[in-house]
This record gives sequence, structure tokens and C-alpha cells, in this order.
Amino acid sequence: MDVFGTQGALRLKMPLGVNVAPDGTVLVADGGLRRVVAFTPDGSVERVYGAEGDLVNPTDAIVSPDGHRVLVSDSRSHAIVMFDRKTGSKLLTLGKKGTGEGEFSAPTSLALDAEGNLYVVDQLNSRVQILTGDGEYLDEIGGLGVGYGNLARPKDVVVDDNGLIYVTDFAFNNVQLFDADLSLLTFIGDAGPGPGQFRGASGVAVHGNEFAVVDQLGARVQVFRFIATAGKEGSDTPSISRR
Repeated sequence: MDVFGTQGALRLKMPLGVNVAPDGTVLVADGGLRRVVAFTPDGSVERVYGAEGDLVNPTDAIVSPDGHRVLVSDSRSHAIVMFDRKTGSKLLTLGKKGTGEGEFSAPTSLALDAEGNLYVVDQLNSRVQILTGDGEYLDEIGGLGVGYGNLARPKDVVVDDNGLIYVTDFAFNNVQLFDADLSLLTFIGDAGPGPGQFRGASGVAVHGNEFAVVDQLGARVQVFRFIATAGKEGSDTPSISRR
């Protein structure tokens, strides 16, 4: 449909994360520029976040629920950096390197739920931390292990309109689905080149009853959809298929 970020004075070098704000603004976290570039829907540069020294390796960026702030995950500073959306000035830094609550080790991806809570993929701590919109620790998903609900190398997280939480794991080569109570519902995928298998499950995005997963080393994107099958007493029991 279109390409942007390749022309003009400010060109993207190493885009690592992209999100679209409710008003259509496209936020691109660029590790090469050490900045977050905000584009208008037509591809014009609207604003840049990150003065010299503010960011080391920005990996993802989202707009806060109130629309006034931009939150950026920085994997090398092991923190979430918050900017004023209108002025671009740095407001504060959330977290530091560590394993405790509200501490991070290479955070990579961010997501919001309907209540405005912030989900942070805390990659090298093998978990997803859940914070309030102001950065207060609430809970977490995962933890290093090989059991159901554990994580090894989480890469991305997204929350859909029904409150389901999707977490991709690069090491496990799957997508794990959790409910709003953070209980594991199911997982999809394993290692391999076939349909529904992954060689490095990475990014995930949801649209309606479908979700897409980046199969990084498989050089493809796989799309899945929810289907319904009749239960024993006529109730609908959801399951998942690959499109």
C-alpha cells in the first residue's frame, strides 16, 4: 500500500517496533537512530522522541491511555522511558536493571489492556510484568521454566478486546494465551517448518478473531483464527486453526 521512513532528512535505520495510536499516528522505535519517530498517517514525520542520551536501544513505543504520554521500552537501559507526547520532552524513567518487581532485564515490547494497564515483556527475566499506567507494579506472567505457563525467551505481548493475553516465546516457538486472571488457557505451536510451527516466534498482532505471528527465522508471518465447535450440550467451545 505504501512505504515511508526511507526518504527525507530523517530516515529509519533499524526499526524494531511499530504501533499505531488511536488517532492514526504511527510510532516507530528505531535502535539505529536511538529515537522514536512519530509519523502522520500519510507518512510525514510528526515528532521525534529521544534527545541525545535519552534512549540507548528503543524497541517499542505506545501512547498512554490518556493520550498525553509516549512510553518507550529500552532494552539496553533496562527501563521504560516516558515522554510528553506534545513537546517530546523526557518526563521520567521507570525501572532499572534487576529481577525484582518493577525491575527489568532487556524489556522488548509493550501493550495496554482496556483498563489502561501496561504489559511489559521482560525478556531476559522470562516474564511479562503488568504495571499501572503510572508504572506501579501489579502482577506478572511466566517465569523461567519448562512447565505450562512458564516462559523462556518472551518476545511480544498483546491484549485483545476480550481481555485475552497473547505472549510469543522465541525459545519455545509458540504463542501462549492467558485469560484476564492470568491463567493459561492454551498454547499454539512448536519448533519446525510446517503449518502452525515456528522457527523463532516473535511479534504478534490481533485483529478481530484472527491473530498473526511473525515466524522470524522461518521468514514468514502465519495467520490463525478462532473457530467454534459445538460442545456436548450445544455450547460453543472455542478452538484455534491456522488460516
